[in-house]
Amino acid sequence: MADIDAKVSKTYGVDTYFFPKRVTFLINKDGVVFDIIKNVSLEDYGKKIIKVFKENKLIEKSNDK
Repeated sequence: MADIDAKVSKTYGVDTYFFPKRVTFLINKDGVVFDIIKNVSLEDYGKKIIKVFKENKLIEKSNDK
């Protein structure tokens, strides 16, 4: 999402001083934020999100690594 005027960032407490920060809010099917991932590393970003969803039983665990 593009947050050009930083309204959403400020609402959720994301520091936008100097450079915008990449922050991921994980939201369950009821619209509740259940985890926040800060300091995103693109190297393992996808794996980290899948792990959190599995730990919170929002997706089924599989034999994937």
